[in-house]
Amino acid sequence: MSIINRLNKNEFLNLLDDESQDVILVQGARQVGKTTFIQQALRDRSSVTTVNLEKDLEFLRDLDRTLSFEEFTRLVQLKVGTSAFDIKGSVLFIDEAQESEKIGSYIRFMKEDWKNIRVILSGSSMSRIFRNTQRVPVGRFRPWLITPLTYGEFLSASPHFLLKEVYAGFCASPQKRVADNPIHSAFLKSMDEYLTVGGLPAVVTTYFSGADYVAKRRFILDSQEDDFVRKSSLADRSLFNRGMKGVANFIGMPSKKSHVHEMNSISEKILSELAAWNLILEVEQKGTNSTTQHLSKRYVYDCGIAQDLREMPFPRLSLVSTQSPVLRTQLGGLFENALLLQIIGERTFFDSISGWKKGSSDSPEVDFILRHETGTLPIECKATQKISSKNWSALQTYLEITEQKIGFIVSAAPFEVTRRGKNILINLPIYFATRSNIFKCAEIYSA
Repeated sequence: MSIINRLNKNEFLNLLDDESQDVILVQGARQVGKTTFIQQALRDRSSVTTVNLEKDLEFLRDLDRTLSFEEFTRLVQLKVGTSAFDIKGSVLFIDEAQESEKIGSYIRFMKEDWKNIRVILSGSSMSRIFRNTQRVPVGRFRPWLITPLTYGEFLSASPHFLLKEVYAGFCASPQKRVADNPIHSAFLKSMDEYLTVGGLPAVVTTYFSGADYVAKRRFILDSQEDDFVRKSSLADRSLFNRGMKGVANFIGMPSKKSHVHEMNSISEKILSELAAWNLILEVEQKGTNSTTQHLSKRYVYDCGIAQDLREMPFPRLSLVSTQSPVLRTQLGGLFENALLLQIIGERTFFDSISGWKKGSSDSPEVDFILRHETGTLPIECKATQKISSKNWSALQTYLEITEQKIGFIVSAAPFEVTRRGKNILINLPIYFATRSNIFKCAEIYSA
């Protein structure tokens, strides 16, 4: 597979070199590029040992037979050599770590006792690493979520050199606006490519090479289903499909459990397992009071997979060509899914994101509330190429209640900043909508 530049690689390297010695837990769905990402990040390291617990079954067997951390340490020393324990900056990378029943219980001691070796554990279902009888070693590990490629990473793999230049310019200085209509239109067409192809690295490289990317994506989804059925507690293939399609068909809408299965207990089990395998993402919808909570919204981990799963007798949804009001509603959900992936793909986890709804039924709501050190930033999604005054109403309600002044709409319209009284309303086109650009815009326009 061709090398694709992952935009948060430097942040990962900074984490690797900090003084905490926290064990790094890298997770993400199958085929999102976890192993490749880590290998690229470790490429220039002089002392790296890699073990794959799916492939090295002898090491896995010996690991799970150990009775103490001291025994585990001796096993690792046989693998990496005792000298690695004396070299500051040594790295032990254990891939498919969730295959082990014991390794989760040793994480605490890896941080406390191994002063020179930094440990990276990776897998598609890292929530399984802490078995029911094991204590979660709070403060001893750092989670790192690998998502499919964001739009910016997708663009970096494409041949669109002019768009890459404009994209880099805006990210460097969000005060620059894309006023050129042809450039804006070209970005929307490129974003359409991303919504159709998705961000799975192998699928993206297949697409840009001119090969059959749809077949490649279908193969990946089938292999994920096989893996899920084989390793999760749900052995019924139909439950995997019902769960994934149940989420894909209601993206951007409050997810009722009946969308997945008529029995709540089974529906909860399906959704819990899919979330543990990072195949779906759940965002809580908060009310105005801290104790108020509405139905959560759920999203699919990849936009291309989401389009494949939708049970619709219509052409693929497009920012440029989909005009029917009924289909635009469906497009809005996919658009919202893409924005969530843009935001979390740069941050590595998404526990700082929620939604907001003032009350029940048709009361104002904001799709995403992005929390940061000094407050919150409300973000509303509108899959429209033209922003009207009514599009701002929910944001203004939120800003009035919270006594804040900056709100965002992410849309298919060109970049624009509007001031209404004390409020600063920023329309950010979807192709520029990253976490860092949102924070930069908030800092620039609040000054």
